[in-house]
Amino acid sequence: MSYGKKVVSNVFYYSLDFITITLAGYLFWVIMGKMLVPEQYGILTTVIALFYVLANVCSLGLFESISKLVPELIDKKKIKQAHGIISHSLKLALLLSLVFAGLIYFFAPQLSQIIYSSAEMVAPLQLLSFIVLTGVAWTIVRGIFISLQKFKKLFVSELIGNVLRVLLAILLVSIGLQALGGAASWSISFFIIIIVLVLLLPKLKPGKFDKKRFYRYSISSLIYLLSFFLLLQGGLIVLGILGSMTSVAMLGATVVISQILLFIPFIFAHSILPTLSELWRRSKKSAIKILSISTKINILTVLPLFILFAMFSETAIRLMYTDQYLPATILFPGFFLGTLLFGISNLLLIFIYSIGKPVKRMFLIVAAMILNIILSVYLVPFYGAQGAVIAFLTSQILLLTLSLYYTTRMVELKIRRKSFLIIPVTLLFSIVLYSTSYLGSFIAKGLVVIFDLVLYVLLLFVLRIVSSDDIDILDHFPDKYGGNFIKQVIRECYKLSERKV
Repeated sequence: MSYGKKVVSNVFYYSLDFITITLAGYLFWVIMGKMLVPEQYGILTTVIALFYVLANVCSLGLFESISKLVPELIDKKKIKQAHGIISHSLKLALLLSLVFAGLIYFFAPQLSQIIYSSAEMVAPLQLLSFIVLTGVAWTIVRGIFISLQKFKKLFVSELIGNVLRVLLAILLVSIGLQALGGAASWSISFFIIIIVLVLLLPKLKPGKFDKKRFYRYSISSLIYLLSFFLLLQGGLIVLGILGSMTSVAMLGATVVISQILLFIPFIFAHSILPTLSELWRRSKKSAIKILSISTKINILTVLPLFILFAMFSETAIRLMYTDQYLPATILFPGFFLGTLLFGISNLLLIFIYSIGKPVKRMFLIVAAMILNIILSVYLVPFYGAQGAVIAFLTSQILLLTLSLYYTTRMVELKIRRKSFLIIPVTLLFSIVLYSTSYLGSFIAKGLVVIFDLVLYVLLLFVLRIVSSDDIDILDHFPDKYGGNFIKQVIRECYKLSERKV
């Protein structure tokens, strides 16, 4: 396989893997929202949020460092050193996960009393220990397969595991295990994915490697990934300690739905990272152009979704959850705005990282994370879930401000004047969308929403908010499995708008 085809294949299967995990995650949380009362949903949300914190600590950032260092060593034909890193990472992660899982399991009664002032969390914390045991191993093995560029095998394995997670959750909750059943499905699915991947893992050759360099990257990644998660969901953990499990459920439902706004930015970020890293050495002007276009396209794409969910929060809750979760709608505007800002910041952080500034990227997100946690601890006792939302939004404003400041100090982002026409277009979109509140028929509302979205897209082309340069960003995405067809449709729409004008 040629280098170009290999890159396209990797991007395609990584995107499929990302989509699989995302969709399976949505399906899992939506089904749990339908099957569990808010208090049980809050317990489940707390357990999974704690898992991700502990998984980052136990894995020591090995996921990212393996993904970076192993491919470099293989490219230099240093196979034994690469395999040495893989073997060492597996052993270290297993040891740490065993220690942490054991501590959590045996001290669950004390932890439940100290942290939550209740014995209700003893069983969930003990189950958390099993999720940590299998989940940390999954994180490391996943990083290994990415480093070996075995994306197709990774996708197939995770597809199997995630489908089984949803089915197991439905079964275990149905027989009366409630939140414990939902949590157990995570540990079992991780175990199944690990078994499949280990069987597909090539035979490893023993070898020595530069441990000092390895741990330098790992610790930096640990701080970044831990801060990344605490920035996004730290409010849930604080709310679980200082608030109620019902309030955790309300914020948890908001978090799950809001992740739709991050889907496109994350796909963009992972797709353009290799290109940015390569172009920064060859042509800084081209790298800046790609960053500018990517940021613009993300804003144009995510902005109408933000407005749509803000205005139709009750409809979103009723579709994905039950009426018991309707109090969550008051959290939507603030949290969704924070999520929108984070999608933009994430692209800027990817750029900062791609041009060789990983420490600066780490400090930016650590600053935002610390602000989020401090404000959450201060505001949650007074305002509950709304306090966590205020803390999240404030920290995202800080992160975007800092990211823009440091990015514009290094490069000049190119913004066309016609891009500012998005302001009146967005205003028109919002007015048409608001008009649906006067319609009684659900079908009529749906038709107006569809018309509004089509009008929004047409105006982007007709008013030249989207230019021919913006369309060129499509060249950095794969053509396989319908990708080429989608590109052609977008290009034809642009050509049609040119003829009409």
